Amino acid sequence: MPSKGTVPPKKPLVTQPGPRGIPSDLSFYVKFEHLEPNFKAQKNRITTENIRYWCPPNIRSAYHRPKANVKTFRWGGGRMGVMDLPRNAQPYQVSTVFTQYPDTTHLLPVGFDAEKKDVQTASPGGWKPLSFRHYPAAVSNRNGTYSSVETFGDRQQLAAPGSRDWIPQLLATVYDYSPTLDAHSEPIPPKTESAGLIGSLPILLAMAAFSAPESRLVQVMTGNIRPGRWIPHTHPSGRELLELFWEVGLWLIICRHPISRNGR
Repeated sequence: MPSKGTVPPKKPLVTQPGPRGIPSDLSFYVKFEHLEPNFKAQKNRITTENIRYWCPPNIRSAYHRPKANVKTFRWGGGRMGVMDLPRNAQPYQVSTVFTQYPDTTHLLPVGFDAEKKDVQTASPGGWKPLSFRHYPAAVSNRNGTYSSVETFGDRQQLAAPGSRDWIPQLLATVYDYSPTLDAHSEPIPPKTESAGLIGSLPILLAMAAFSAPESRLVQVMTGNIRPGRWIPHTHPSGRELLELFWEVGLWLIICRHPISRNGR
């Protein structure tokens, strides 16, 4: 079964065409806020291994949250729309996701608010790159294997080559399937095909947000996410404009819609 905090494989929301039957009344809210490191509270952290990689702060007091950078959306009727968060909306999932640009194209997620919990104690091993779990797609009457985006998955890459519709725009190439080589250094074909990308809803939405500059967040959220598929956009890519995403994080909260039977 999927680990706690993931979207079940039966209802993928944001990759290549998925199974039919997503409830028409599925509805939820998502709120985005940008986070920046507060280096006065904690000095810039670099790993001490052979290669030096930047890491976000690991104590909750070492962040700055620009109040102007707040956006709220509602998913309903199969698409996103800009809408304020109602007072009676019920929190469902929270995540904090940082980029590791310019050192790598990895995303570093934790499944909680990094301003309320210390990452060094609340997350085993601290900040770690995005990972996956693989699930047979037979549960949703599809062929192939789903790759589920996780904070603590057991795989580092997709189960099979991902669609060019969402790699590298939605998911960096570093996470794509990498074939093993045979005795003649020839790639061995994958044992399965990709059924799509599923998993933690906050992380999937953070990936979409990081696919373009911050100024295009509304356009991306409202125009490029549909049930079961990601619609490639023509906005400047975050991976082409790395200077826009140096040491930048997102805090996301998913809230249930108060009147939706399936809302989350």
